Amino acid sequence: MEPVLSRAEIWGSSPPVDPGYTDGVKLIDGKIRRVLLIALGWLSIVLGVIGAFLPLLPTTPFLLLAAACFARSSPRFYLAMMTHPWIGPPLRHWREHRTIPLRAKLLAISMICLTMGSSIVFFVPHWGGKVMLAAVGAGVITYLLRIPTRSLSELRDKRFSSESESGEKARSGKTH
Repeated sequence: MEPVLSRAEIWGSSPPVDPGYTDGVKLIDGKIRRVLLIALGWLSIVLGVIGAFLPLLPTTPFLLLAAACFARSSPRFYLAMMTHPWIGPPLRHWREHRTIPLRAKLLAISMICLTMGSSIVFFVPHWGGKVMLAAVGAGVITYLLRIPTRSLSELRDKRFSSESESGEKARSGKTH
């Protein structure tokens, strides 16, 4: 059975505006499990922030993991991530479309090739390590290529078509 919490219990005294990001989010049972998921969420955020500065440590998977942990343990932290000005847009994009923007995909693949390639050539002395590093890089690139891509023009077209539809409805006096 799902725990029922009041808005005051979840958000404290002044709840932030929730544009529907917590709709359908179900908390797990058990206080210990929630505390463990919150801890894992914060650890993932720390690793994601470190990954923003270290080329071999990925940022986005850790942020997605943190969002998944918070979605099941703390609506407050989940909403904070989803509405954050830097972290929120890619998370919302993933949640809504399950696609990776073309620019992000190209950047990720380029950085993997650059860092893995330079590590294989200059830093890893043993052939076994080189082969393993190349296999990991190829696996990650294959995974990235299998995720659907959404180009910026598709996003703009969708945004403009929805704006023009809402403008037409407003001019004709129709709502919903």
